[in-house]
Amino acid sequence: MNASSNEESLPTSPVKAIRIAEHVLFVACILHDIGITEKYDSIARRFEVTSADEAANILRSNGVDEDSIREAWLAISLHSSPGIAEYLPGTVGAMRKAIMAEFGAMDVPANELSEEERELLLDGQDLERLDIETELGDAIVRQCRKTRTKAPSASWPGVMLRAFEQDPEYVGANKAFWDCS
Repeated sequence: MNASSNEESLPTSPVKAIRIAEHVLFVACILHDIGITEKYDSIARRFEVTSADEAANILRSNGVDEDSIREAWLAISLHSSPGIAEYLPGTVGAMRKAIMAEFGAMDVPANELSEEERELLLDGQDLERLDIETELGDAIVRQCRKTRTKAPSASWPGVMLRAFEQDPEYVGANKAFWDCS
């Protein structure tokens, strides 16, 4: 599914975004999935919230203002919420759309990129995926099997856990992985 043709039809959210510093965006992007690592297995919250909390702690300890921390926290906690995050402005929408583009669920409008940005994007397409879809899906399911509160039934982790439980011998990317795209 390529959302670029529908991009102009996305309604504008009444939520006003704030501009954040590039280093805040960097921290949000780097840490958006940290909550799926084994260190956080015993925390009962969803991995997105754990990731957002960790990023907020790091940003706060480095003197970042609370409005920027809130924007980063929202972007991380909502990044796997299709049909919500991409409609929000600012960091939240940008992160969701970037993740959609990364996994091929959305084309990046070439006319919105500078020549340098287009070259970087094209260079990045040559990088190996390292089976990220399988690795990420397996890590989320592993964690949810240990701590079921991480997988509410209507959430992406919950849908992937159910897909695993229906076919635990399946090898490859979780059959529900793309339900978040």
